Amino acid sequence: MKNIYFIFLVGIIISCKNKTKNEQHTNDETATVSDSIIKSTNKIIIDKTVQWNPFWESFTTAINSKNATSIKELMCSDKYFQYHTGQIKDEWIKENFTNNDLYKELLKSMNSGTKKDGTNSKITNDDWLIFEYKNNKWQFVGIMSGC
Repeated sequence: MKNIYFIFLVGIIISCKNKTKNEQHTNDETATVSDSIIKSTNKIIIDKTVQWNPFWESFTTAINSKNATSIKELMCSDKYFQYHTGQIKDEWIKENFTNNDLYKELLKSMNSGTKKDGTNSKITNDDWLIFEYKNNKWQFVGIMSGC
Protein backbone atom coordinates (compact mmCIF):
# COMPACT_ATOMS: atom_id res chain seq x y z
CA MET A 1 0.00 0.00 0.00
CA LYS A 2 2.92 2.29 0.77
CA ASN A 3 4.16 1.86 -2.80
CA ILE A 4 0.82 3.01 -4.22
CA TYR A 5 0.89 6.15 -2.06
CA PHE A 6 4.49 6.77 -3.05
CA ILE A 7 3.68 6.41 -6.75
CA PHE A 8 0.60 8.61 -6.31
CA LEU A 9 2.66 11.34 -4.60
CA VAL A 10 5.39 11.15 -7.25
CA GLY A 11 2.69 11.49 -9.91
CA ILE A 12 1.28 14.60 -8.22
CA ILE A 13 4.74 16.15 -7.90
CA ILE A 14 5.55 15.47 -11.57
CA SER A 15 2.17 16.83 -12.58
CA CYS A 16 2.77 20.01 -10.57
CA LYS A 17 6.23 20.47 -12.08
CA ASN A 18 4.86 20.05 -15.61
CA LYS A 19 2.08 22.49 -14.87
CA THR A 20 4.62 25.00 -13.56
CA LYS A 21 6.77 24.49 -16.70
CA ASN A 22 3.69 24.98 -18.93
CA GLU A 23 2.71 28.13 -17.05
CA GLN A 24 6.28 29.38 -17.36
CA HIS A 25 6.23 28.57 -21.08
CA THR A 26 2.92 30.41 -21.44
CA ASN A 27 4.31 33.35 -19.48
CA ASP A 28 7.43 33.32 -21.68
CA GLU A 29 5.23 33.33 -24.80
CA THR A 30 3.15 36.19 -23.36
CA ALA A 31 6.31 38.12 -22.52
CA THR A 32 7.66 37.50 -26.02
CA VAL A 33 4.42 38.66 -27.62
CA SER A 34 4.32 41.71 -25.33
CA ASP A 35 7.95 42.53 -26.12
CA SER A 36 7.22 42.17 -29.85
CA ILE A 37 4.23 44.50 -29.61
CA ILE A 38 6.28 47.08 -27.69
CA LYS A 39 9.18 46.82 -30.16
CA SER A 40 6.77 47.03 -33.09
CA THR A 41 4.98 50.05 -31.60
CA ASN A 42 8.30 51.77 -30.89
CA LYS A 43 9.43 51.07 -34.45
CA ILE A 44 6.25 52.63 -35.84
CA ILE A 45 6.70 55.70 -33.65
CA ILE A 46 10.35 56.01 -34.68
CA ASP A 47 9.52 55.37 -38.36
CA LYS A 48 6.81 58.00 -38.52
CA THR A 49 8.96 60.52 -36.64
CA VAL A 50 11.98 59.88 -38.85
CA GLN A 51 9.86 59.95 -42.02
CA TRP A 52 8.12 63.25 -41.27
CA ASN A 53 10.94 65.67 -42.18
CA PRO A 54 11.74 64.09 -45.57
CA PHE A 55 8.01 63.95 -46.35
CA TRP A 56 7.49 67.60 -45.37
CA GLU A 57 10.53 68.65 -47.41
CA SER A 58 9.23 66.77 -50.46
CA PHE A 59 5.74 68.18 -50.00
CA THR A 60 7.07 71.75 -49.64
CA THR A 61 9.30 71.38 -52.70
CA ALA A 62 6.42 69.97 -54.76
CA ILE A 63 4.07 72.81 -53.74
CA ASN A 64 6.70 75.53 -54.27
CA SER A 65 7.53 74.18 -57.73
CA LYS A 66 3.86 73.44 -58.52
CA ASN A 67 4.83 69.87 -59.42
CA ALA A 68 1.49 68.10 -59.75
CA THR A 69 3.04 64.64 -60.27
CA SER A 70 5.09 64.88 -57.07
CA ILE A 71 2.10 66.17 -55.08
CA LYS A 72 -0.06 63.26 -56.25
CA GLU A 73 2.59 60.79 -55.07
CA LEU A 74 2.45 62.37 -51.60
CA MET A 75 -1.36 62.30 -51.40
CA CYS A 76 -3.70 59.53 -50.32
CA SER A 77 -5.98 57.92 -52.88
CA ASP A 78 -8.93 59.83 -54.35
CA LYS A 79 -11.20 57.55 -52.33
CA TYR A 80 -9.84 58.98 -49.07
CA PHE A 81 -8.93 62.54 -50.09
CA GLN A 82 -11.00 65.00 -48.06
CA TYR A 83 -12.00 68.34 -49.51
CA HIS A 84 -15.21 70.15 -48.71
CA THR A 85 -16.26 70.52 -52.36
CA GLY A 86 -15.79 66.81 -53.03
CA GLN A 87 -12.96 67.38 -55.50
CA ILE A 88 -10.59 64.61 -56.39
CA LYS A 89 -6.82 65.13 -56.20
CA ASP A 90 -6.34 66.30 -59.80
CA GLU A 91 -9.09 68.90 -59.46
CA TRP A 92 -7.70 70.15 -56.14
CA ILE A 93 -4.18 70.42 -57.54
CA LYS A 94 -5.32 72.23 -60.67
CA GLU A 95 -7.48 74.68 -58.73
CA ASN A 96 -4.79 75.45 -56.14
CA PHE A 97 -1.96 75.78 -58.68
CA THR A 98 -3.88 77.96 -61.18
CA ASN A 99 -5.80 80.26 -58.81
CA ASN A 100 -3.23 82.71 -57.38
CA ASP A 101 -5.33 83.54 -54.32
CA LEU A 102 -5.73 79.86 -53.40
CA TYR A 103 -2.05 79.22 -54.07
CA LYS A 104 -1.07 82.08 -51.74
CA GLU A 105 -3.36 80.62 -49.04
CA LEU A 106 -1.76 77.23 -49.55
CA LEU A 107 1.75 78.69 -49.10
CA LYS A 108 0.60 80.69 -46.08
CA SER A 109 -0.81 77.53 -44.49
CA MET A 110 2.41 75.62 -45.11
CA ASN A 111 4.50 78.46 -43.70
CA SER A 112 2.45 78.34 -40.49
CA GLY A 113 4.14 75.00 -39.70
CA THR A 114 2.49 71.85 -38.39
CA LYS A 115 1.39 70.36 -35.10
CA LYS A 116 0.44 66.92 -33.90
CA ASP A 117 -3.25 66.16 -34.35
CA GLY A 118 -3.89 62.74 -32.89
CA THR A 119 -1.75 59.64 -32.80
CA ASN A 120 -1.01 59.32 -36.51
CA SER A 121 -1.80 62.73 -37.92
CA LYS A 122 -0.56 66.28 -38.22
CA ILE A 123 -2.26 69.45 -39.32
CA THR A 124 -0.91 72.84 -40.24
CA ASN A 125 -0.91 75.36 -37.39
CA ASP A 126 -3.72 77.26 -39.08
CA ASP A 127 -5.80 74.03 -39.03
CA TRP A 128 -6.10 73.76 -42.80
CA LEU A 129 -3.91 71.02 -44.36
CA ILE A 130 -4.23 67.50 -42.92
CA PHE A 131 -1.53 64.80 -43.03
CA GLU A 132 -1.74 61.22 -41.85
CA TYR A 133 0.74 58.41 -41.25
CA LYS A 134 -0.87 55.45 -42.95
CA ASN A 135 0.50 52.30 -44.61
CA ASN A 136 3.96 53.08 -43.20
CA LYS A 137 4.23 56.49 -44.85
CA TRP A 138 3.06 60.08 -44.45
CA GLN A 139 0.34 61.26 -46.82
CA PHE A 140 -1.46 64.51 -47.53
CA VAL A 141 -5.08 63.52 -46.91
CA GLY A 142 -7.04 66.70 -47.34
CA ILE A 143 -8.27 70.09 -46.29
CA MET A 144 -10.17 70.81 -43.12
CA SER A 145 -13.85 71.39 -43.98
CA GLY A 146 -15.11 74.93 -43.93
CA CYS A 147 -11.79 76.45 -44.96
